[in-house]
Amino acid sequence: MFSIAFLKVLSGSSLVRRWSEGDPEHPFQRPFVVYIQHPAWSAEMIARAGASETAVWLARHHAEPVFRWADHPNAPLLKRLQAADDAN
Repeated sequence: MFSIAFLKVLSGSSLVRRWSEGDPEHPFQRPFVVYIQHPAWSAEMIARAGASETAVWLARHHAEPVFRWADHPNAPLLKRLQAADDAN
């Protein structure tokens, strides 16, 4: 229905933020909910599965601009993860 590039462009808008808090089962809201919420959902799932703190942190922040975390010790890993994710 919506491309990831389209959702990235719109992700900062208040309308998308409102739709992202909607019902993930609603056909129109689902792409917005999943796009915005999937980092937190992924981090929670892998934490419950016993992943390392680093892996949980990377999952939680993988959709954020790396420059926000430039001083964080995991910033180089985040940059590599995002490059690999963007290549797919």
